[in-house]
Amino acid sequence: MKGRVIDLSRAGAEEIGMLKNGIARVLIIVVSKDKDMNHSNPAKKYSVQVGSYADPDNAARVKNFFEEKGFAVIIEKNKQDFHRIIIDSIVEEGLQALLKELSELGFMNVLVKQKRL
Repeated sequence: MKGRVIDLSRAGAEEIGMLKNGIARVLIIVVSKDKDMNHSNPAKKYSVQVGSYADPDNAARVKNFFEEKGFAVIIEKNKQDFHRIIIDSIVEEGLQALLKELSELGFMNVLVKQKRL
């Protein structure tokens, strides 16, 4: 829509408390910008599932653990009522470093999925 900059998933909107109104003012900070990026061939992005829990309290504890370590994580609930802990939108160049860091934290059996472009 005109005048709007970003569109969030339902989980993202819930995370920042904007589900009721549907819109919110936000501050956008560009962390990095690749000036030479070819927009016809964007960088591959991945999501990394670090855990899946039937008990929502366990999922919340793991989410809090990762947030305390500085990770941006989301909880996705699937059709079977499992709560998946996801680190989302990881660019290909950072994937191996992330997997190494997760391994050092004891999370070696993670699920990596390439996001569709």
